[in-house]
Amino acid sequence: MLNLLIDIVLFLSSYVPLFGLASLRFDNALGHWCMGLGIVSFVLLLALWGSLRVRGQKRFQVTQVEDRGNDVAGYLVAYLLPFLPLGEPTARDIAAYILFIALVGIIYVRSELIHINPLLYVAGYRLLSVTVSLSPGSTKQYMLIARKLPRLGDEIWVRRFRESVLLEAKAP
Repeated sequence: MLNLLIDIVLFLSSYVPLFGLASLRFDNALGHWCMGLGIVSFVLLLALWGSLRVRGQKRFQVTQVEDRGNDVAGYLVAYLLPFLPLGEPTARDIAAYILFIALVGIIYVRSELIHINPLLYVAGYRLLSVTVSLSPGSTKQYMLIARKLPRLGDEIWVRRFRESVLLEAKAP
């Protein structure tokens, strides 16, 4: 149940930029709802982010690294296009928006896109695919949310964000 709650917070917070744009675009109650949802989603992300500080850190050696910024760019295009070109929305448009966001949310969570969050890029983080050495002869691939790109052979300190997603941490 906790993982589902985390997934929902991550999904909603990935839409904070869209909610902000929509609140500027719609000069009615819908704009106010979008602003409120964006603020609540952002605050929930900050609370989730803060809770990670109490998790233990691990050190890994990087054996492979790839920048995954293109995943975020594709995600941005996918969620912006349906919303920006319309005039004032009708009740049917609003229903379509809600259904679209629900559909994207289901796909987002089930397809492990949960690590893609444009808001993290705004905060100065990058999305990377890294393979790390667990023990001699044993490696594992993770998605890494980090401020800088590690090089092959670097040792990195991380906290587990989700099962397959790590967050860069400062060395103790």
